[in-house]
Amino acid sequence: MINFASIPKETVTGFRSPTLTLGGNNQYQALETGQFVYDASIVAPYKDVAHYPFSMNTQVPFPCRNQKRNCPWRSSNVMQFPINPIFLDGKQHVVRVEENLRERNNPGDYYLPLIKNFKRFFHTNRTPMGIYLTLDELKVNVDLQEALKAFIEVVGDHDDKVRFVTVNQVVEWMKNTKTEIPKCAQLPQKVPCQPKVCTRPSRSYKLPQKFTFRICNVDCPEYFPWTDAWNEVSFTKFLMDN
Repeated sequence: MINFASIPKETVTGFRSPTLTLGGNNQYQALETGQFVYDASIVAPYKDVAHYPFSMNTQVPFPCRNQKRNCPWRSSNVMQFPINPIFLDGKQHVVRVEENLRERNNPGDYYLPLIKNFKRFFHTNRTPMGIYLTLDELKVNVDLQEALKAFIEVVGDHDDKVRFVTVNQVVEWMKNTKTEIPKCAQLPQKVPCQPKVCTRPSRSYKLPQKFTFRICNVDCPEYFPWTDAWNEVSFTKFLMDN
């Protein structure tokens, strides 16, 4: 992201593993080496009183709902922002808002579960409530868009203690609870992107095909950027140089 998407290094503070596939202790050792502040890859079991973010210096206080065998057990300086499932129809526990709602056809089918889960979070231990969506679904699902707008308006007016924040803001607030948090998070300003489409082979024997990918503001690399193509020495140098 830093080298090929023109995203400033200081804004890359957190990580979520692709498809929520956990990498065990190695994942958190790599995140600590890369100076990541937090991780948000572990799915917690559903509880009426949701799990609060915690330090990985202590053992994960529950079995990882996604891939229990890869749940980390070594200590780490990375903070964990667990994914607390939300309930739908009082019985289905899901991670993404749009899960199992493909056949629903009005904004209320999305809005009501959001409000019910907000009350669950707000009226118990006030654990930060994560709203997890897929961008592709949000772009095309007008009902979901309308439900989110209504949810933000209603919840925003509900109580002066309600804040719409990023995970990084939550982690920083936990480190210093005297920090003032605005009503709505101000996201970092985007760097203008001059997109370019590249088609390149990989140097890894595991990836013999060519890949087409988009980059910003830089020339196409000679090879598809895949870390498995590097040995340990060159990858360590890459981390130190960047």
